[in-house]
Amino acid sequence: MSQSDDRMAELRELFFESAQELLQALNDEALKLENHPGDSEIVRTLRRIVHTLKGDAAACGYRELSEVAHELEDALALESAAAHASLAEVAFTAADLFSAMLAAYRKRIVAEGGKIHVEEQEVPGMGAFTLFTDPEGRMMGLWKTVKGK
Repeated sequence: MSQSDDRMAELRELFFESAQELLQALNDEALKLENHPGDSEIVRTLRRIVHTLKGDAAACGYRELSEVAHELEDALALESAAAHASLAEVAFTAADLFSAMLAAYRKRIVAEGGKIHVEEQEVPGMGAFTLFTDPEGRMMGLWKTVKGK
């Protein structure tokens, strides 16, 4: 293994550790939001957590995770996001989805340079659903609304 490979392996190991902490924080904040629906400060905190996960995943080459996190980050940025009663549930679902994706990366189910199966299905005028097949073959998903809706 070259020195560059060693550094990337170390970076990825740090990523998995910090990602677990971020997912715990995401769940904690979703629980707070469930108890205080519409709290815009909690929504901003959720967005910061997802933003950090997105950037860290991109830095480690986990493109699919970074892209799905980016979609959630964009949805959380909408002015109407805090008003949605189901936002806490979306955050819980996203944490489960991110956790499953991390497990797939960690278990090296995805070969180097390969891809996790992620696809997006659009519902015209309403939004889109990002689908992901986890390591056990279960289908998971994350809904995003059309901007401005």
